[in-house]
Amino acid sequence: MLDWKQSYAKDKEAFTSLVVLFLQLWEAKNLFMIQGRNSSSQDVFLKAQSIHHDFRCIISFVRHCSLDI
Repeated sequence: MLDWKQSYAKDKEAFTSLVVLFLQLWEAKNLFMIQGRNSSSQDVFLKAQSIHHDFRCIISFVRHCSLDI
C-alpha cells in the first residue's frame, strides 16, 4: 500500500506536481464527457505545469510575506 504521508514528506514538489496533473486529467475527462471537447495530452500537461508553477509562486509569496494586520 502506498503511504501518502511518507511520499509527501520526502518530496513535496513532486507530490504537488502529481496532484495537479491528476486534477487536470480529471478536468479533461469531464470536459470530454460533458461537452465533448477533446484535449490533447500535451495541452493537459502544459496546463498542469502552468498551474503548478503558479501554485508554487503563491505558496512562496505567502511564506515570505508577513500579513500582520
